[in-house]
Amino acid sequence: MEVIPARVPVGWRHETILTAAKRRLQNPQLNPAANPLSSESIPTMSNITKRIIIVLAVLGILGFIASKVLITRPAVSKASKPLPSPSMPDHSPSDYSPSSIARDQCRKLTNALRDFHSKRGHRPLPEGSSTDEKAMFPVNQAMLDTLSGKDSAGVNYLKAAGFTAPVPEGRFYAAFDFNGDGSIPDPSSPEKKVTQDILVWSSGEDGNAETWADNAFAWLK
Repeated sequence: MEVIPARVPVGWRHETILTAAKRRLQNPQLNPAANPLSSESIPTMSNITKRIIIVLAVLGILGFIASKVLITRPAVSKASKPLPSPSMPDHSPSDYSPSSIARDQCRKLTNALRDFHSKRGHRPLPEGSSTDEKAMFPVNQAMLDTLSGKDSAGVNYLKAAGFTAPVPEGRFYAAFDFNGDGSIPDPSSPEKKVTQDILVWSSGEDGNAETWADNAFAWLK
């Protein structure tokens, strides 16, 4: 026997569809869009998006490392001209006045005498010389011969100090720190002291080592 399905009134059918749709919208399990925690509602990243994010992260890390290297790298500066010793007046190579040349020679003689004493352990003075620190010793030919290496040692301390021409004999005088306290009475003012181990000065244009108006010297007062 053929079963004929019962006909549902049209009004009921519309009401049933609307009721089901409303229930689906209100029920998060039936409507993923209404449930923010639903896996179906969360958009997923494509493989291209993931690769772009990874590349950007790597570039960011590399940029951070590069900035650290540039910041911490020590600055390379050009070699600057060494400053003159506080006890040595500077000499300009462009100044060829007699007083400037004499000061430069006094400075070089001081370095030669200091180098000689440091390596030989004594002064280039004759045996039995005075050890009075107020005594002044002329830079004579015997002293120059010793400094130029004409003795048994053969070391030219004058050349090492920068002399390229013979030193005028009898124009320069020296005083030494014999007691090792690091100071010598000032030859121009014996009541004062200069913090140096060797003092060298020129006798000036008048050739008199005791008239200080024209004398040149290699220390700061």
